Amino acid sequence: MKTLLIPILAFVCPMTGLGQVVDDSQMGEFSANIIIPQRRVIVPRPSPTAWTPVTLEKVNASVVIKCNASETTLNLWVKNDSARDTMGELMIPVPEGAIVKSFSYGDDKKSYKASILPAQEARLLFDRIVARRLDPALLEFAGMGLLKSSVFPVPAKSSVKMVISYDELLTPHHGQYGYELPCSSSLKQGVPWTIRVEMISDANSYQSIYSPTHSSQLTTRADGSAVLTLEQKEMAPGSFKLFWKDGKNIPDGAPIFSTYVTPDLVHNKGEHYWLAVISADRMTNRQKNIPLNLTIALDRSGSMRGEKMKQAKEVCASIIGQLGKNDHFSLITYNEGISTYNDNLPANVNDQQSAYQWLDKIFVRGGTNIYDALETSLQTKPNTAQVPIVLFITDGIPTIGKTSEKEISSLITDKNPYSKRVYSVGLGVDLNAPLLRQMATKSGGLATYVMPGRDLKSALLPFFDQLKGPVFKDFTYQIVNSDGQPRPSLIQDVVPESKLGDLYVGQPIILAGRALSDQAFVIEVSCINDEGSPVKMNIPINPKEHSTVKNDFASRIWAMRKIAGLESALVDLKAQHISLNDWSKDPKVKELMDEVMNLSQEFGIMSNFSSFFADDGHRGNVDMGRATQIDELVEARSGMGAVAMEMNTTQKSNSRSIDQQYAQVNVKGEITKNDKIVTQNQDSFYHEKNVWRDHRIMKQGANPKIDQTIQIGSPEYASIANRIIQLNRQAVFSLDGDVLIELDGKNILLQNSIN
Repeated sequence: MKTLLIPILAFVCPMTGLGQVVDDSQMGEFSANIIIPQRRVIVPRPSPTAWTPVTLEKVNASVVIKCNASETTLNLWVKNDSARDTMGELMIPVPEGAIVKSFSYGDDKKSYKASILPAQEARLLFDRIVARRLDPALLEFAGMGLLKSSVFPVPAKSSVKMVISYDELLTPHHGQYGYELPCSSSLKQGVPWTIRVEMISDANSYQSIYSPTHSSQLTTRADGSAVLTLEQKEMAPGSFKLFWKDGKNIPDGAPIFSTYVTPDLVHNKGEHYWLAVISADRMTNRQKNIPLNLTIALDRSGSMRGEKMKQAKEVCASIIGQLGKNDHFSLITYNEGISTYNDNLPANVNDQQSAYQWLDKIFVRGGTNIYDALETSLQTKPNTAQVPIVLFITDGIPTIGKTSEKEISSLITDKNPYSKRVYSVGLGVDLNAPLLRQMATKSGGLATYVMPGRDLKSALLPFFDQLKGPVFKDFTYQIVNSDGQPRPSLIQDVVPESKLGDLYVGQPIILAGRALSDQAFVIEVSCINDEGSPVKMNIPINPKEHSTVKNDFASRIWAMRKIAGLESALVDLKAQHISLNDWSKDPKVKELMDEVMNLSQEFGIMSNFSSFFADDGHRGNVDMGRATQIDELVEARSGMGAVAMEMNTTQKSNSRSIDQQYAQVNVKGEITKNDKIVTQNQDSFYHEKNVWRDHRIMKQGANPKIDQTIQIGSPEYASIANRIIQLNRQAVFSLDGDVLIELDGKNILLQNSIN
């Protein structure tokens, strides 16, 4: 994974023998090249010699957490491609209060000195670097400590390995623990990373384990311990954060929750963003999986011929084979007509074998009658103790029977007597993509789109994970005040708006919204357990006490989900109009479009309609009268473009962590990234004419007024830097090049260019 944590290495051409350890004072302050491995080389002083960069090859981070203490070990490989020996000095921003445990070098494990500068001393070091007009990037880590090693050799044409460990005592915040691995917000990464976190149990298990910053794989163990791993070629920018609760004070037999609140720093109206995460990380002694009642509806129209049907049969057989002894299943195939293989069969060996034989005999031909197939799937009566699910597989648009998108999707709300969750699966791109999303989201299921050439079983891995059944079902909620009286007016823009679905082990439910003041409120949650009994719990949120800028991820996760809902509403409006002309005249269209654009620009989130932005992110003078491209997007219900749009929307609406890789699927089905957008905390910046522009300034037009220009290294720069850090906006210093920032009502140009 390309990352972000900042080992900063200062390298010099040695003036002494290679084996000799050189004291810092011998080298002189900033006498070396300072290399931020993921970004660029900083040359501290003019030199006639051409410096050869020393590179960081890879980093493996291993974290061990036990109770309220953590040990972080970094294995770093440094390479010197030049023909000359060099010397190096390692610097790593670390949380304030960390303590160095060890630092070893090379295969012989030879020890070198390392110490940690407190945050105040680290800041002085950063300021001296900036004052010499070297680089402002280190100011990004103002407020943190700095792990600084003694000077060590790096031989020519070779690589050396370093291992450094530090300990940290973790203090809970309102009953919740947090761990942070400081990482850069810079987009300029190039070093592969792995992160492994082992949480060792000490009589009490870890609960509500959640990383809001990076997608990772969590494995829990019966003894209460857990392992979280993260290994990607390109890891998203920003620090790695992990949260959890101590399981000793959590009652058995109930869902677990954690909350995160952060102030709205952009609008400054005393409002907050909040996030409630409801989870079940592992099965407890009193919990069992709720059995499933599964109906598989498989398209057997002529277009399914060949590899599609072969894979579909294999996946259906595999799903049936993984059902539990208390589960039941039904099989339906459809073309222009409906064929049913016995309803509500128990998932025993004999019935499973018979189902495999029936699947094997399926023959493809004819058209696609989605309306009747869905209606039939919804009518199979489940046992009240079961969770009713429909797996609806198709590769085409409705061609037989009722083909109206609106009529078909209305079956979910009007003719779904058992509240079945529909998991729709679209094979290829010749299908009605918005319809499959509507079928899923209206019922509490999930839409999956399988691009041509992709393996179907791999695409359905999230569904396979749910075959054990949920541990709680039918979640609903309401907002009340501290006295238990309904007070929905305390919050706004909650996503999702009503049903929360079912809770599966390892797949948390996320509720997000905005609090309109500091006033405390309670989320009253109701659900059903495995015994069919109602379960209630209260999730208290007190913005005045709980809100912190360290939880800024809550605002972005809310915005991603909010934008997804608005995008879906905009596309669905088209299904209610006969012509595009009628659609474009609907006042709701402009309202939705404006809100999508405003949120996308404010939070730096790629939307399906981000083509409204110019390449630099500027909205310009686009109005509804010129929005022909948007018309084309909503008009298309099938094809690669329509499927790509729905894939992007689905990804945002189900996001559990912030996405700062700025990626989405384009109309060719390719994953594209935008390197001209950066989001840091609640700041978004757009790159235009070699300058990063604050999203607030983007709203001022193409040529905003510049109130003040400040050059790096000047006293004025230090003063402005202090103000930026005071406002917790120091991540702006990770941006390469000049930055135009709105600060205290003024547009200030920070000239960070290195001459």
